[in-house]
Amino acid sequence: MYAIKSLRRKVKSKAMSGIAGIISPTNREDLEVCIQTMTQLMTHKSWHKIQKSILPGAGVATISVNDQKTISEQKGMVLTVIGEIFDQDKLRTMLLESGYRDTSRNISDILLGLYLQFGVESLCGLNGLYLISIWEDDYKRLTIINDRYGFRKLYYWLFKDRFMFASEYKSLIWHPQFNKKINEVALSDFLSVNYLLDDRTLFEDIKVFPPASIMTYQEGQNTFHRYWDYEFHTGETKKSKEYYIDEYALRVKEAVRKRYKENMCLPITGGFDSRTLAAMAGQYLKFPKIVTCTVGHKHCYDVRFGRSIAKSLGYSHTFIPIDHGYIETYADKGIWELEGLNCFAFWIFALCSFLEENKSKSVMCGFLGDCLSGAHLFPLLWESTDSEKAVELLYDTFFNTTFKDRELAILLKPNIYRNVRGESFASVKRCFNTLRTDNILNKCTYVDLHQRQRRYIAFHIEALGQFSEVLEPFTDNEFIDFVQGIPVEMKRGQMIYKKMIAQYLSKVKQVPTTITGLPIDTSQSYEAAFKLWHRFYSRVLPRFTAGKLGHNYKHYIHEAWLKNTLENFVISTLKQKEYLEDYFNIDVVNNLVADHMSGKRNAYMRICVLMTFLLWRKRFCS
Repeated sequence: MYAIKSLRRKVKSKAMSGIAGIISPTNREDLEVCIQTMTQLMTHKSWHKIQKSILPGAGVATISVNDQKTISEQKGMVLTVIGEIFDQDKLRTMLLESGYRDTSRNISDILLGLYLQFGVESLCGLNGLYLISIWEDDYKRLTIINDRYGFRKLYYWLFKDRFMFASEYKSLIWHPQFNKKINEVALSDFLSVNYLLDDRTLFEDIKVFPPASIMTYQEGQNTFHRYWDYEFHTGETKKSKEYYIDEYALRVKEAVRKRYKENMCLPITGGFDSRTLAAMAGQYLKFPKIVTCTVGHKHCYDVRFGRSIAKSLGYSHTFIPIDHGYIETYADKGIWELEGLNCFAFWIFALCSFLEENKSKSVMCGFLGDCLSGAHLFPLLWESTDSEKAVELLYDTFFNTTFKDRELAILLKPNIYRNVRGESFASVKRCFNTLRTDNILNKCTYVDLHQRQRRYIAFHIEALGQFSEVLEPFTDNEFIDFVQGIPVEMKRGQMIYKKMIAQYLSKVKQVPTTITGLPIDTSQSYEAAFKLWHRFYSRVLPRFTAGKLGHNYKHYIHEAWLKNTLENFVISTLKQKEYLEDYFNIDVVNNLVADHMSGKRNAYMRICVLMTFLLWRKRFCS
């Protein structure tokens, strides 16, 4: 076993919340007014910091949660950066050793120096989640580079010889020449999958910047080049299981070390990821100052086990209850700030309120840990050997969680259904076939990373960035490079991950998990037997004890809340037919709501999707 030394704070990073820009070399627009409008629409807090630069034909700006310099200018160039980039000292040393004379330690100055000395390739694949834009006035050329994974969102709109980009598309659609035409395929994605796929948005003319990309815009044309892609383990390995367990612990420890901040907030659930981060900091940091919390209802496992994890590590813990009517409470705020993300994601604002009230400058989350370790797809697809059947199974059970195709056929107007039929599945299949490997599990993980993790999970986590610096250790380049190299057979049942926790994080290994209700190192045979009993009592006990005993799997109970607390809100919202009738069969919508309210079927996800689209269209398209 490798010895893990105490974590020491060595690397500093800052996170910023938004970027905006407009390139209009031949138009006589008032770029100062344009940039002011764009930043105002993304400034959600009075204390957000705005930096901007206006040149003939171009304007750029950032919105920050801190005072770090984000824009650097030199030799007719303007570089803008948002996000987090680690190992800044190494980058600066490399720059100085090349003969560059600027001794600034500011990240935007360092990045501009790297570009001048080594070119655009030096800004690709840096460790962190970031967006960089460079405007070169001499060449009238814009270059945008993002991180390897594309988890920091950026929208863009190209119209004639005008190019606009922003972290939120509300900063694009205000323009008088923007056409608010709805993308019907994106609407189909939203109805089928619950979020959007590929580079689509609900507006036909706005796209999402792809991952690991260099984009160049010049003379009214933009081109993309992908500089990196995921590479998974293939073939046999000579390395032992013990090697991967030890290395896993070391990589996570290093990722936490880079990102740890004093007095940071760490939301904890009963899953693997947050307990791993909490325990790594608690066991290997000297006197860590961490505040923990859990969002949910008081009977759910996330709250129970999250509290137990915090107690085992000596952290303070706060229970943040979800108001049964939270969808209505946060409706206006959620639609505006999350820009169409499904309304049952609005619970995140309860966490945002906690961060704001406690003045938490940093929040650490376990985003991506489960996906990379084999949690989501491996049990479903382990026995799959046929690629065609595997991608169908992947789509039908993991992606197509809301309206099935047969339901869309009667829900949508016939002409619209004909235009969108099969498009969401086609997107998943194209992504599946992009990764050149015969290993089906790796291909499915590749799809998950590009579609669900990038287009859904990462987007609503970014909502936290309005209040705090968001720290995401599992997105560390070195950790991801290592995890990609773990053989798939060692990811089955998250074997390496579980054994790492059991071996290195003893204080939390006995706390049960939300998925099973059992400790992490429980044998598979006992876990299988317990599942049968667990399935029985989790359904029966809540009914006979009014929820005091038994377990509700999720930290929310939407199916009940929509029928009770939110019934009037649901009905009054969906009565606004003018926002639905040109796309949907209204009788089908009415029957769906009636069936749910009567208890005939559980249609909460379908109802939430329809309500979200209606409220989004009312806010953004009216």
